[in-house]
Formats: sequence, structure tokens, C-alpha cells
Amino acid sequence: DIDLDRTMVPPMIFQPYVENAIWHGLMHKNEPGKIEIKFHLEGDYLICKIDDNGVGRKRARELESDFPVKNKSHGLMVTAKRLSIYNQQESLRDEITIVDKLNGHGEPSGTTVILKILVRNG
Repeated sequence: DIDLDRTMVPPMIFQPYVENAIWHGLMHKNEPGKIEIKFHLEGDYLICKIDDNGVGRKRARELESDFPVKNKSHGLMVTAKRLSIYNQQESLRDEITIVDKLNGHGEPSGTTVILKILVRNG
């Protein structure tokens, strides 16, 4: 349903979320991890769902607190700020939802990020 030649979204919106899933969710797993990225249209909005089976945000924070040297990632903050500016300029309401997934035992089983962005046809 997505016209790839005409659908326009702000650049570098999805990359920080995929990178975050790799560095914080999957790098702490002992077995291979998985990231699934899906796109679909809902009316005038492009929905991007980034789903991983990493250790989850809470466990990642716990594991990373053990490292004496921390590299602070600013990618998600910069992306949220860019979307905020984009929204102000265009009078839009894009949405970012982050869901902490749990398995049947109530243990973290990854993270899902859902981005809802108004599409432009160029």
C-alpha cells in the first residue's frame, strides 16, 4: 500500500531506534537476537513497528550500570526533538510509543517501538 517513490518522511527517524535495540537490547543476550521492522499505512500516517527480543529496557539499564565508563547515547533524544520541531512547523501530531514486552512468566522479553508519522507525498 505504500508508494515508495512518493512517500516522504523526515530522514533518520527510524535508525536511532534500531540502533538502540541492537546496543541495549540484543548485545546482552547469550543467544542470537531478532529485530523485526514493519511498515504499514493507517490513513495519512505511516506506522513503523520496531520489535526486538532483547533483554528489555529495565534489564539493559541494570547491566549497563555495571560498566564504569558509559557512552551516553543522544540519538533518541535528538530524534524526539527533531519530530517536535517538525510537528511545530507542520502543526502535526506524530507519536512515539515504547512498549516493554513480558513473557508468560512476567519477565522482560524485548521492546516494541511504534512510530506514527504523517506522510508527505512528493
